[in-house]
Amino acid sequence: MKYVDTKIIGETIQEISDIVIKTMGPRGRLAILADEMSRPYLTDDGVTVARECLRFDDPFKKMVATSVVEAANNTEKYAFDGTTLTVLLVNELYKAGKQLIDKGTHPQVAADRIKEAALQVDEALAKKVIKLDDSNTEHIIKSVSNITTKIPAIGQLVYEAFKKAGSQMNIIIEHDRKHSHSSIEHVDGMVVDSGYFVPQLRERADDKGVWSRDGAKLFFLSEGILTNNGLNNLFASIPNKDIPLVFVFNQNYNPDMMNALIENLGANNFDFMFIFINDARDDEVFMDMAAKTNGKIQSSTFNTTDYLYEYAGTADHIEIEINKTKIIAKGNKDEVERRLAVYNKELEDNKYTTGYVRADIVNRRLANLGAGMTKIKIAASSITEYRTIRFKLDDAIGAVRCALKDGVVLGGGYALASTSVEVPLLREVLFAPMKTILSNAGYEFEVETLKEGYGIDAKTGKKVDLYKTGIIDSYASIASALRNASSIACGYLRAYILINENVKSV
Repeated sequence: MKYVDTKIIGETIQEISDIVIKTMGPRGRLAILADEMSRPYLTDDGVTVARECLRFDDPFKKMVATSVVEAANNTEKYAFDGTTLTVLLVNELYKAGKQLIDKGTHPQVAADRIKEAALQVDEALAKKVIKLDDSNTEHIIKSVSNITTKIPAIGQLVYEAFKKAGSQMNIIIEHDRKHSHSSIEHVDGMVVDSGYFVPQLRERADDKGVWSRDGAKLFFLSEGILTNNGLNNLFASIPNKDIPLVFVFNQNYNPDMMNALIENLGANNFDFMFIFINDARDDEVFMDMAAKTNGKIQSSTFNTTDYLYEYAGTADHIEIEINKTKIIAKGNKDEVERRLAVYNKELEDNKYTTGYVRADIVNRRLANLGAGMTKIKIAASSITEYRTIRFKLDDAIGAVRCALKDGVVLGGGYALASTSVEVPLLREVLFAPMKTILSNAGYEFEVETLKEGYGIDAKTGKKVDLYKTGIIDSYASIASALRNASSIACGYLRAYILINENVKSV
């Protein structure tokens, strides 16, 4: 076991802050990092840069870095933005508390005073929130997106995606190598990345390889097998040979039964097609498709092992390709709501889980069940460029979700700086974000510029109306950064020693 005094806390927090805050503001710089495959990618995301500090060789620095990164992670999970601000505020709040301690205040009292002052700032911030309505939604969505990503064209893309996807903002991001400009693609209904999979079925598609029908019935054969008697009963239950039939399988399918189905369906002149669900969680896909088409899945649990026509779902329109299926259907509203609730709960339960990697898949599932599939297709020549823009877009979409829910505040550091009169104890802390943003742009901070609703545009150095200029942050990103930063800073202010049982004494 080894222990050290608390001097290393302030030094480490300052070092992390110095590394991270260079990314802050419209003139912030990018860091070039290597992913798990040593491929480079560029980012100005505060928490991503801060995570690199977890590689500190000193085990005590690594302890402190873990806490700072935790604060930034929590902000990212809740607000999708504000992670650099979180790191900055951890440092500034800790320094403010240390100043009190150096003047003779007991550490516990100093931490309590900083915590209480942070709560007062939070309350003051809440009174400055601008809510979204029909008159300002477009302006705010574009502004929040542009501020979050620092890419002017992103705001228009995100707003166009919002118009298609609705307030849930369940949006898929894809790499587009074919075009020179990014675009929006929207498909009503459900899109499944699976289609027909047997070569002879290609003959049933049109010259573009698409099998397109209205009013198709979908048979969800998840158990993958029917007896000869079961096949006969299924055929006997079909009332009309003119009804398009779609048979949905997964990896459990029995090739002999499938071939028997194809032979019998073809011999009896049925209009049919097959879909093979190739997904690691094919059970989810089956349940989603069944809910969307108001069908039942083959299951001994529901006594539907011997599948009949009455269990089939209905698609108002379906298009099946070799690796994609599009379904438009009214579905079972109650069952769709239940499926949505399951996915939303998973996202909520894993909001603060650093290793959670299923978010993209779950959002895709939500989009399929909700307002349809909306995609932002990023035109990028290289993987490095795509990944850089992709990470920024993820943050922008998340920040817009928060803005739609909780509103926005004036950006550029103004929101916090404007509360300094109400909370004088944290005056220097509250001015720090604006000073950092301007310093990164090469400008000096002057308190005189802080008139109601006005501040310095760090892009131009000019005094502007912040709202009209589009310098806006989601309220959630500022409030969350403050809460998470004060939690970590105040915890460390109460400490008198760092002990690491995994370090051997020298």
